[in-house]
Amino acid sequence: MITAEAATVRVGGDHIQRSSGALSRARRSVVALTLALGLALSACSGSNSSPPPDRPTDPAAILAASSTAMAGVDTAHFTLAVDGTIQGVTISKADGDLTRGGDAKGTATISQFGQLIEAQFVLKEKRLFIKGPTGGFVEVPASATGSLYDPSAILDPARGVANVLAKASAPTLASSDGSASVVTATVPQAVAAALVPGLQSDVNGTFTVAASGNTLTSARFDVTDQSLTGGQPASVTVDLTDLNAPVDVTVPS
Repeated sequence: MITAEAATVRVGGDHIQRSSGALSRARRSVVALTLALGLALSACSGSNSSPPPDRPTDPAAILAASSTAMAGVDTAHFTLAVDGTIQGVTISKADGDLTRGGDAKGTATISQFGQLIEAQFVLKEKRLFIKGPTGGFVEVPASATGSLYDPSAILDPARGVANVLAKASAPTLASSDGSASVVTATVPQAVAAALVPGLQSDVNGTFTVAASGNTLTSARFDVTDQSLTGGQPASVTVDLTDLNAPVDVTVPS
């Protein structure tokens, strides 16, 4: 403990006089440096777990932000999968690329007369082309899109995922980490059916929203009316990847 106006420090056998004021300034410098290092280390260690300043945490705000983000998405790769049997839903799975303008291409598996049929499809400027298990592409009336699957609805702000996120009610935050938030909510039948034709009841939606950009990466719809599912659990899942990546859809030759 230093009590005098000056302190004597021995260095290599010599005595060096240092004022108590100089020692106090040295202590303050060391404390300031320690605090600075501590704050820097804290910032580095927490950078992966702290959400960005513009990332919402309230479940309703998460869905609203994702609805806004998805309304501005121009292209996406999508996959759709039906788990179980749902009365009125003829599609089993689909995979392809689409644009917000309504162009799309890919494959879809549907049920016809008790059999699963896989078909390739191209939807270009409201013209629909289908290629079945045999033969080439054949143009069919665009009105037949609904009987196959209409992927053009997915990025349509008025019918697709942006509208589903905006109209979902009673949201609850199921989980959240540094990469995504998972929100559950109820989706009205009319809203869900615009995205998945054939749904005849309200569904429980589970939405995975990326922390970066608030974009939707996955939406699962669980059918709660088991009279439509043969008493068994059933769901429809739509996954979205490669948002805004180039997509080229051309009329097949």
